[in-house]
Amino acid sequence: MTESTSKDRKLGSVLKACRHLMVSVLLMLLGAGRELFALLNTSDEDNSGEISSGSINYRTGERDDGTDPYGWYDHR
Repeated sequence: MTESTSKDRKLGSVLKACRHLMVSVLLMLLGAGRELFALLNTSDEDNSGEISSGSINYRTGERDDGTDPYGWYDHR
């Protein structure tokens, strides 16, 4: 009887290690997928080529030359 419990403990230990390995691989794949999605998630507004410098106008949500009398800007 002790031989079967010893084998059961070894099998349980191996299964536990396999489960930890599978969870680690799954988390790694999810992280890689998230990074790939972040790289692919680019908007056309950022690459429009209109005004690439200037201040962000928080009223319109776009960059401009800072002359909007009703806009508010982040002055550094």
